[in-house]
Amino acid sequence: MVFRVGGWEESVLRHAYTVLGQYLVLKKDSELFKEWMKDICNANAKQAADCYQCLNDWCEEFLLKYNEPDPLVFALEEFI
Repeated sequence: MVFRVGGWEESVLRHAYTVLGQYLVLKKDSELFKEWMKDICNANAKQAADCYQCLNDWCEEFLLKYNEPDPLVFALEEFI
């Protein structure tokens, strides 16, 4: 999906950041996040579960885990 700057598309992108941020603030806790989705977004159980799974999959793929070394830091330490 391509987001153009301005208008509706920018609004959707802002909301996506908010949802991802809340997922991280809740420390990726499935039940807390799904309850938040139901309370704030009026999501039903399936929508909340789908959103949680999507964010969880994305974070597993693209965010570093706490116990994994950052490859950039590791590479820079070789030069120090």
